[in-house]
Amino acid sequence: MDSISTEALDGLTAAIQSLLPPPANPNLTPVTIQPITISPAGLGGFVGINDNPVGEIIGRRIDATVVIGVKASSVDIGGAVSAVINALLAADRATLLSLGLLRVTLDKVGDPSAGPGPAVQQPVSFRVLYEYLKKPVDPEGIIQQIPLNIQLQQQ
Repeated sequence: MDSISTEALDGLTAAIQSLLPPPANPNLTPVTIQPITISPAGLGGFVGINDNPVGEIIGRRIDATVVIGVKASSVDIGGAVSAVINALLAADRATLLSLGLLRVTLDKVGDPSAGPGPAVQQPVSFRVLYEYLKKPVDPEGIIQQIPLNIQLQQQ
């Protein structure tokens, strides 16, 4: 897998996690990305030219199933699942687009299963279409101007 696709998958994971309600323990809501297709966005991955900094914008489009393992107590699992579903489906269109999420639909709500201790885990699956755009970065340390009056010393 090329580095742009890896960055795109990391970006999708971050976008989904940014929409989820904060759990009491961050390790309690694992997000799993199951890509169905990863394809170049634009024309062979080229999307356009960026003006500042100057360079090519390249992109990837990912069609994937996102599985979120919601964990809560057996009494609270219904509310926790509803909160996760509402967080993704009720997000405003502008927020979704700014994160690169072009489509988010509920795919499946799995059956709850007993977890460690009193916790119950219930998987919730979403089908997403995500577009990752990599813009050029302004390089640091480039010589902007070369002085023309340099004199060499000979020894």
